[in-house]
Amino acid sequence: MNIGILGGTFNPVHLGHLYMAEEAMKNLKLDHVIFMPNFIPPHKENTSVSADERVKMLHLALSDHPDFSVSTFEIEKAGVSYTYETVEELHRRHPLDTFFFIIGEDSYVNFWKWKNPGRILKYVEVAVIERSGFSKDASRKTDELFRQNHKEAFRIQSETVDISSTDIRIRLKEGEDVCELLPRKVAEYIEEKHLYQCHPWTFQQLQAYVKDHVKPSRYLHIEGVMEAALILSDLYGGNRDTIALAALCHDMLKDHEDSNLLELILRYGEVPVDDGNSPQILHAQAGAIYLEHVCCIRNEELLNAVRYHTTGRAQMGLTEKIIFIADYIEKGRNFPGVEELRKLAQENLDKAVLTALSGTIRHLESLNKPVAAISRSAMEYYEKVLKERTNHER
Repeated sequence: MNIGILGGTFNPVHLGHLYMAEEAMKNLKLDHVIFMPNFIPPHKENTSVSADERVKMLHLALSDHPDFSVSTFEIEKAGVSYTYETVEELHRRHPLDTFFFIIGEDSYVNFWKWKNPGRILKYVEVAVIERSGFSKDASRKTDELFRQNHKEAFRIQSETVDISSTDIRIRLKEGEDVCELLPRKVAEYIEEKHLYQCHPWTFQQLQAYVKDHVKPSRYLHIEGVMEAALILSDLYGGNRDTIALAALCHDMLKDHEDSNLLELILRYGEVPVDDGNSPQILHAQAGAIYLEHVCCIRNEELLNAVRYHTTGRAQMGLTEKIIFIADYIEKGRNFPGVEELRKLAQENLDKAVLTALSGTIRHLESLNKPVAAISRSAMEYYEKVLKERTNHER
């Protein structure tokens, strides 16, 4: 038998997945297509939807397709599943069948980066659902890998179906209608079970995400910011829970590519801070957006602390000022003047904010780097506030 394999998280399964399977079946004359959902670690995003529910949605989606079935092999493995291991096991169980691994053009471009791609090609044929927007040069390394293994991808020309599980989850969290993107039975199941609704992430979920998405050195910095922020919280009477969470999340997207940050910002209809001319501060704006729309955090005080921790702004609230300064004075910092700033932060938070802003602006100007307009206005605001306060005290 000729059998197609379509892998993914299927979180949730959508019409694009069915379209890929149908196109592969028609063009390659397959006898059957197996949908194989991946295992998702418990700390990953959107795991309020369990593996059992993802499998249930797959069964519902495929109920009218007798030539499609579901395999829970990778879920039952309950750990990291590499494709080469999966296809080796399938070959061991069904040595007389020919397997066609179905992927999109975007996956083909990066296929050479997969774990042991040569071993994958030993046991399966690869079927590629072509998509526009990918140059031939983009797949050069994968093309070479196939040549070295004396293989050729089966390319399937089809209409572009631009459906993303990620976008569907976002739209569901925002309360939008996605029925036109899902099999009818899947849409009804999601509505009945209230899946993908906006449930705020816990501290433990956020901590696991941050640890998994920043460099180890960055996480040490984050721990330092949390420690410094909580000291300032006790000193100035802040909300410890809010401040700890803001400190944990302030750099959660710092190690992401600038292009990914811009895409996230634009997806939610915002204009990049400083019109994108200061890419080093995009992670703060994107982090606040991610916390609100993906992690379902609605605490405005916390979101603003993350959003403005790099630039500052006029009229910051207590949590914002604490995170802004804690980022400067955490124990890992060793720039000239940091000890004086640490002492000042214990005595007068507004003076510390102004000192930090002024120092950063002077440093950026000395390097001929752009200074965000919001930072200049923040400096002017705190200069005025402190001047008026001094005059009043006199």
